[in-house]
Amino acid sequence: MNIEYNQLIDRIIEHNSLDAIVCESEVPERAPIFEGHFPGNPIIPGVILIEMMAQAGGYIHMLSKNFEEMAYLATVRSAKFRSFVTPNQVLTIRSKIAHHGDGYLICKAKIYDATGAVVADSELMLKLQRFANEQMRSHIKNIALQAGWKGHDL
Repeated sequence: MNIEYNQLIDRIIEHNSLDAIVCESEVPERAPIFEGHFPGNPIIPGVILIEMMAQAGGYIHMLSKNFEEMAYLATVRSAKFRSFVTPNQVLTIRSKIAHHGDGYLICKAKIYDATGAVVADSELMLKLQRFANEQMRSHIKNIALQAGWKGHDL
């Protein structure tokens, strides 16, 4: 997880279907966000957990469509935080597309800690649109390749 660069997915573990993905992320030991959230008791803000689930959901679409469109977080329909996420935790993110509409998708996601306990869950709407430019598309595609995507259509 590289919070400063908003790269919250470290590894793509499974992406063998068009509607589900399993990702993994390691919370860093130190990050500037922990200095204020909270001194002496660092925890990941809930908004970061929501973005992590949105990124996983977006990858489902982008991988299945070979990065033809970007998925942007549009609406948080629901989100629940069940426990705190602290430095050095390894998290598993599971996301599934619940509905694919014209120009958007609805995904449901859960984040699990190393014991298998649910840390957070959400239902999110992601807006789909063409990448703003080829540089952006190439950058996002390279991040997916570094995370373990094999570079082929599903």
